[in-house]
Amino acid sequence: MPGIRTAGVPHYIDVALKHAFDDGQLVGPRILAGGWFLTTSGGHALRTEFARRCDGGDEFVRAIRQGSRYAE
Repeated sequence: MPGIRTAGVPHYIDVALKHAFDDGQLVGPRILAGGWFLTTSGGHALRTEFARRCDGGDEFVRAIRQGSRYAE
């Protein structure tokens, strides 16, 4: 079955779909889910609905850890 990779999906919608596909609730491709697009103030895609602003290492670590909890 084909697969897709996501990047910049708000509210972990891609992760929810991945879980539904993996559990057999829905039929769809394998998904390598990326969750939110992480950027800095004034960074790329900040004015979109799929970017999350992180300034400094601590904020990036916090955002990555939060995303990791959803991906499991």
